[in-house]
Amino acid sequence: MRGGPAAFLGRAGVLTGPDGTFRMRGLAAQKNVTLEAAKSSYATAKRHGVTLSAGQAVKEVALVLKRGLEARGRVVDAAAQPIAGAEIRLSQAERGGGFMIRMGGMNREKPDATSGADGSFRVAGLETGEYALAVTREGYAPKRVPSAPVIDPGPNQWPVIVLAAGVPIAGVVRSTRGEAIVGAEVFVFGEEAGGTRNSRTDPEGRFRLEGLSADRQLRMSVVAEGYAPLQRSVKPSPEELVLVLKTSGTIRGRVEDAATKRPVTDFTASYTEGQGGFVGAGVRFVMGGGQSDKAFQSSDGSFELADVPAGKWSVRATSPGYRPTEVSGIEVAEGETKEGVIVSLKRGGVVSGRVLDPRRGTGVPNASVDWLEGSDSLGQGRQAAMNARFGDGGGNAVTTDADGRFRFEGLPAGKLTFSAEHSDLTAGSGSRVCRQGS
Repeated sequence: MRGGPAAFLGRAGVLTGPDGTFRMRGLAAQKNVTLEAAKSSYATAKRHGVTLSAGQAVKEVALVLKRGLEARGRVVDAAAQPIAGAEIRLSQAERGGGFMIRMGGMNREKPDATSGADGSFRVAGLETGEYALAVTREGYAPKRVPSAPVIDPGPNQWPVIVLAAGVPIAGVVRSTRGEAIVGAEVFVFGEEAGGTRNSRTDPEGRFRLEGLSADRQLRMSVVAEGYAPLQRSVKPSPEELVLVLKTSGTIRGRVEDAATKRPVTDFTASYTEGQGGFVGAGVRFVMGGGQSDKAFQSSDGSFELADVPAGKWSVRATSPGYRPTEVSGIEVAEGETKEGVIVSLKRGGVVSGRVLDPRRGTGVPNASVDWLEGSDSLGQGRQAAMNARFGDGGGNAVTTDADGRFRFEGLPAGKLTFSAEHSDLTAGSGSRVCRQGS
C-alpha cells in the first residue's frame, strides 16, 4: 500500500490466503491510497484512488495479477570472468512518462535478481516495454544499463553486463583549527555511486568509501554536529582528501503579519543561498537528518535556524493563507548568532477546484495540480504541466482527493495558470485572476 503518486513502495502489507483473499486492519484514515499486489512471476497489479474513512471498511477490492514475462542476463568482470552475488534492480517509466518506479513489489531493499556462480540471472513478472537496470556488487563500481527491452513473445536475453573494479574515496575531516572531527557523516551520491553511500569518521577523523566508479564526478556532503554542512564535487581517486568544516552559525528572528504586525504563530522557516535551492537544512533533508523547511509553533512568532554556514543567506518563511516571503542579504560569520531578522508575511489568495475526466464527467483522483504566474498561453500551460508532473512549480504541486478536488492557499495576486497532470489522461490547464486575501 502506498499513499500517492510520489510515495515510495514499502508501506503496510499482508499475504493473501489460499483463496486469494486478504484483509488489512488498523489502517489510518487517508485519501488517495494505492493498493498493490505483487507475486513472483506476475506483473504487479494496482488499484488507485482508494479512500480509507475512520470506522468504515472498504470491501470487495479486486486486484487481478497477470502472469508476467521473463528476461535473462549475465554479469562479468573486465576479464570476462563471471561475477556471483551481483544485485540487479529494475525500474520502468510509468505509463504517460514521469518518475521511475521500482519493480521489486512490497520490498524495496530486496533486489529483483542476484547473479549465480556463473554470473547469470533471471527476472520474472515483467511487462512489455523498456527497463533500466542498476547493478551493484561489493568491490565493483555500480553499473546502470539505461535500456533493456522486454518483448512478447520472448526470449528476452539481455547483453552481458561488465562491471569495472571499484575505486575508493578516502580522506580526513578536520576543523578550521586543524582538529580531527570524530563521528562526522560523509555521504557521496549520484547515479555513478549506485545511489547514496555513506561513512562515519573514526577517532582520527578518517573515512573511506569503496567500490566507486573511476573518473566520474560525484556529489559529496559532510555533516557533523556543531559544524556547518559541506558540499562539493569529487572524483574517486587513490589520493586522500582533506575536508575542513567550519563552526556553524545561528539565525534568530520573528515572523509577523505584514498588515497587523502581530506574530504569526504557525509557520515554517528555512535559509537559502538565494534562488535555486536549499543549503544546510536542505542537505540534512537529503541525508535524512533534518528538514529543508523547519516547522515552528511559537506564540510570539520567534524562530531559530541552526547549523548555518558562514556566508550571505536569505531567510524564507511560509504559513497557511500567506504568501511565501524571503528576506535576503543576511551575513553570518563562522560561529556567529545573527539576531533580529524580521519576516513580514502578506495574506494570499485561495483557489480551490476539481479535476474532471472529460469522458465521464467524474472527478480524477491522484492528479497532480500546479500553478504558474501569467496568462493561459500554450507555453505557460506546458510549463505548469511539467511542474505538475515533476513537482517543481511556483506553488508546490498538490494531489487531488478521491473526488478530484484540490485547494491552494497563499497565492500571489494576479493572473495564474493552473495545470493538472495524470498518467492516464492528457494534461489540461486553465487560468484565474487571484486577488490578495480572496
